[in-house]
Amino acid sequence: MRRAILLTAAVMLASALAGPAHAQFAGGFEINGIGLIDYGRRPDFKVGTWTRYHVTGQTSMGHVDDYVVTVGVAGEERFWGEDCFWVETETSSKTGGSSVLATLMSYSVFDDSLPFPHMQFYMRKNINDVDAQGQPLEMISRRPPASIRQRNRVERDLKWYIDTLGVDSVHIALGSYLCKRVHIRQDVQVEADKGDSTTSDESKEDRDSYVSRQVPLTGIVREDIDFKGLRTAWLIGRSKDAPTVVLDHSTGRAELVGFGYNYRGQMVPESKRSSIREQERAAAPTAPAAPASKSKSTHKSG
Repeated sequence: MRRAILLTAAVMLASALAGPAHAQFAGGFEINGIGLIDYGRRPDFKVGTWTRYHVTGQTSMGHVDDYVVTVGVAGEERFWGEDCFWVETETSSKTGGSSVLATLMSYSVFDDSLPFPHMQFYMRKNINDVDAQGQPLEMISRRPPASIRQRNRVERDLKWYIDTLGVDSVHIALGSYLCKRVHIRQDVQVEADKGDSTTSDESKEDRDSYVSRQVPLTGIVREDIDFKGLRTAWLIGRSKDAPTVVLDHSTGRAELVGFGYNYRGQMVPESKRSSIREQERAAAPTAPAAPASKSKSTHKSG
């Protein structure tokens, strides 16, 4: 299963469990597209594979989303003995804002039977800034300290359901695709105690994903998203009487606008913008050239 982190409102509550999924940039938000990748099939992509989506949406609070997200495999790296791949996410909005994030993911995520709720455990490094000399600042990913102290299962507050709804034809600007329609329902709930009261923040997300093997890396042709953010607050002993308030209701759509195999990394260091095999081949010592044999000439005196 994969989850596209697309709508701004949809990731706010989920970030409480999985860490920050977005950050402010001029004209919109930075998006980390690791959730777009299809971890349900073997990694058949290569360095340079990319997909691009046009995302539109609106919320009940009046916020409008209209941006383009490109997810590309920018390189590979063997890190702490693990084979990993670099994912870059480039986001650009019509207002002129843009951002690029890079995340190093372990290939072991493809062996996990629950890759989405465990996705944060396979993040190894992140790059979202450069130093004064323009060199990428690589930050090692670490689990939130609270998750280690509490030792809670990630799935405790996360519930998700998948239902396959058959095959359907999807028509987009790129052409027509015969897709498998998958309905995904996801509920995330986080409770917090403060003084003599308790608050429960909950997100309910419904997605209709249209997937096709013709699309590399993500498999997604189109996604329709419906998201609700809810909050319930109550005093001790009065949970049954607590009203639930809808904080936000968002709807949106992500539509495929392009894909290819010539993506060029922007944030990933130049030395890592190739496959591990190519890096090892370039680092292997070259054998010294054999000395040229001296040719013997014969001379006959007459």
